[in-house]
Amino acid sequence: MTYEEEKTVETTLSTIHDDLHILLREVFIELKSLNTTLSMNGKSPIVERPSFRIKSPESIVRKICDKGIAPNDFVEELDDILGVRVILQDLGSLYELKSKLLASNRIEIIEEDDMVEAARDSGYRGVHLIFSLRDRSQVTNTKITGELQLRTIAQHSWANFSHYDIYKSRPILLEKERWRIKALSDLLYYIDREYGNLGIDLKEDPFRVDLKSLHYLLVNLEIHMTRDELELFFSLINTYQSTCGFPIVRMDICNIKDSLTHPQNKYGADLLEVERWMRLLRQQISGVEPDKTELLFYRFYAYFNGFYWPKRRLFELALIMEGDKWFQQIKHEETNNISKLIQYVRELIILLEAAQKPEIEKYIFTWQKTSENGTTMFWSPVVDNRYTVKALVDLDLITAELEESIESREHMGGIAEKHRYIIKCTEKGVQTALTLMDQLFLEVAIGGHILNEIEIEDFPAKWILPTGTCTVEVTPADEGPAFVEHDWWSNQPFYY
Repeated sequence: MTYEEEKTVETTLSTIHDDLHILLREVFIELKSLNTTLSMNGKSPIVERPSFRIKSPESIVRKICDKGIAPNDFVEELDDILGVRVILQDLGSLYELKSKLLASNRIEIIEEDDMVEAARDSGYRGVHLIFSLRDRSQVTNTKITGELQLRTIAQHSWANFSHYDIYKSRPILLEKERWRIKALSDLLYYIDREYGNLGIDLKEDPFRVDLKSLHYLLVNLEIHMTRDELELFFSLINTYQSTCGFPIVRMDICNIKDSLTHPQNKYGADLLEVERWMRLLRQQISGVEPDKTELLFYRFYAYFNGFYWPKRRLFELALIMEGDKWFQQIKHEETNNISKLIQYVRELIILLEAAQKPEIEKYIFTWQKTSENGTTMFWSPVVDNRYTVKALVDLDLITAELEESIESREHMGGIAEKHRYIIKCTEKGVQTALTLMDQLFLEVAIGGHILNEIEIEDFPAKWILPTGTCTVEVTPADEGPAFVEHDWWSNQPFYY
């Protein structure tokens, strides 16, 4: 290469200097953000500061000579002028980070080289990602790319060990030396993989619910099920345990035992009474007696999701489970509007309740806190009837008058408030409800009795919002990490 060509490389590299640092800044912002997101229990997937280097003019000259690249074309032809190396805990962390990077809105992964399963001849393993900016308007030269090297601790150890002896010096290797390189590289790979598996086993919940643990529990409780019944019960609790709201109890094998043996749920609701009522409901809406497996599931559901109103929650569940059957039966001149209504079981139940009485009450529970940044308000998702009531009002099926702040409590550094809707059914709503009652229940009179037994969706007199029913954390808008000289990167490139 001539002196003039070397000067061309130096000049070009100086012109893209700012662009390289913008690319570097953006990838480091993304890495730090993802490291925070993926950190669990104080353990970060990235184990040390990512290192980076910008190729020197001498290194670029050597590479374009080796590859036969024209000096004016190296920015487009070389995809690793900027290199960033990230060392991760284990293979699970590596692939989790890679997955997040592929979905990044900040950088775009344009090429991937996965050498984890199949190592290079040198024994090197890792994942290399060629990346550019999503928003290329930030840089002058839009052809600039960088290379991300993702390695586990074990892979990095091998890379350091073999870098000069094998990779850089490229010695002539005998067959037995090639075999030893492969054997050592494979050994580190197996250690890496088993370390990850061990981590998974150590974190595995000993109280997890699976078919085996569920079988042992039922046998110990002398509840006998066939394999098909056991698989159905397992399927039901996994499919429906968080339907229509937020579980009030963590679902583990110990709490499942409690749900099947305790006479009450966590909020004092009588589970035997709930079971009696549910038998009657199922008979009326499906025409069959619920079997043992169903009844166990309803008891479980009332324990986990019932709060103070398990019958209401089970009614919602029953409508969901039987939805396809009775949805097809409903015939009405305003089918489209009713179809829109009955897709949402809470709206349907409110309409049926309102049609039974001159007026009913529905509540909203809120929490708000005033700070120097203004007032923040949250609605409890467990009892939030704003949208259900609005949907019925929009269909001209009910009228609703809102009375705000009928009660308030100091709660978690803010004020929790209770608001009330006074709801009355319109003439149209009454007729619609009668049509639905006739199609939903085998006997309308018994259906009315079932509806009258549903609990009021309200917290007790000395109420506060139960733990887990209202999110009270405010997450500020993410403006990206503020880097300092001693943080993950500085303005001065260093070499790896």
